[in-house]
Amino acid sequence: LKTRPAAALHEAQAQVAKNWLPTTHSYSVGADENLSAVRANSALAGTNIPGGLGDIPIAVITHGIPFPMSSVTSESKWRAAQEQLAALSTNSTLVVATKSGHLVPLEEPELVIDAIRKVVIAARSNEKLSAIA
Repeated sequence: LKTRPAAALHEAQAQVAKNWLPTTHSYSVGADENLSAVRANSALAGTNIPGGLGDIPIAVITHGIPFPMSSVTSESKWRAAQEQLAALSTNSTLVVATKSGHLVPLEEPELVIDAIRKVVIAARSNEKLSAIA
């Protein structure tokens, strides 16, 4: 999609472009994320048992603040799903972002950075995640 800079458009067109482009980008990102999930499902077929991914280091980060309008049941199912995801590897950790809802990377970026750092160190050194300070 080729677009002209918004400044070159008539004022009304510029306003439409400003409002439309972020929505289009958000849709594009969402569609790409869904496609990635479909591809990942195919690639991971047969690994959905505890330990099925071996000792690949995995950090699963889950929210600590319940989503708005969620029920206790849906929150407990979400937590169980996160625990199952972490259990796919024998070298995993489940981190609860106690100060975050859905936007953990924005609400607790240091927690995310720390988890990524630990996973990279574990992958490079063949150490257990639990051994990395």
